[in-house]
Amino acid sequence: MNGPPTPPSEDQPLPVDPAPPTAEETSAAAPAAQPENPPILPEQSPYFQIFPKLGSLAAKGEYEELVQAAERADLNGLHDDHPTRLLVTAPLVLSYLILDDL
Repeated sequence: MNGPPTPPSEDQPLPVDPAPPTAEETSAAAPAAQPENPPILPEQSPYFQIFPKLGSLAAKGEYEELVQAAERADLNGLHDDHPTRLLVTAPLVLSYLILDDL
């Protein structure tokens, strides 16, 4: 018969979880785990580094050159999931819209 589990009777004691380990026990028990991929600072991102060039090309109205530079930066970028990728994709999409080349 499949039904909801029945609660323990009132005369049975409830199981008690052991106390969580202290910080000293945790640090002594296992070495600190190193992340596989250390976080990338925004200043180290290739997308962040190309953004000033994209801004100057946009200020001059050189949208075709901006598209080429942004496409190269996007293709050569190693961290597709980094938030600073928006610094390249936003000017790229806006330049496509301006050039009417979606």
